[in-house]
Amino acid sequence: MYFVHLIFFSSDVPVSGDDIIGKLIPDLWSFLVQFIAFIVLIIVVTFLIYKPVKKMLNKRKEHIEKTIKDADEQLFDAKNKNAEASQNIKNSYAEADKIISNAKKEAKKQSEVILNDTEEVLKAKKKQADADIEKAKQLAKEEIKKDAVEIAYLMSEKILEREVKREDDDRIINSLLGDDDK
Repeated sequence: MYFVHLIFFSSDVPVSGDDIIGKLIPDLWSFLVQFIAFIVLIIVVTFLIYKPVKKMLNKRKEHIEKTIKDADEQLFDAKNKNAEASQNIKNSYAEADKIISNAKKEAKKQSEVILNDTEEVLKAKKKQADADIEKAKQLAKEEIKKDAVEIAYLMSEKILEREVKREDDDRIINSLLGDDDK
């Protein structure tokens, strides 16, 4: 308002309404030329500056929206992968526990089988040892019996000082030893 006051009221002469319009629009042709120049300037500014700037801003806005959307998708994927990885870890721990449990059961079964086999082998060896001992006893008895018969035969020969028949001697010894099978 101060500007208008300076233009119109700078002089001490009173100004009327026609003077104001006359000072703003000195003649119609210059007004039309200035008005057309102003319109051309608006059109030029619109096409050269406003539309490219608006287009650039829209592209930037689309780029930012796309980047945000991509970031949201990546975040969603990352959360899903994290949840999947956590579930895989839980499953892996469960599977490992199951494998360990099965391995312990299998080891226990194998140790029982080995213990049973060892006991059977020991029983068989004990039985074989008992049989060997019994056989050795029988052989020792027979050997002692043979030695006793031989000693008795020699003693009877010495005592009787004659030759004793082996059959008579065997019969006597067997009856003394309780062997009636010969």
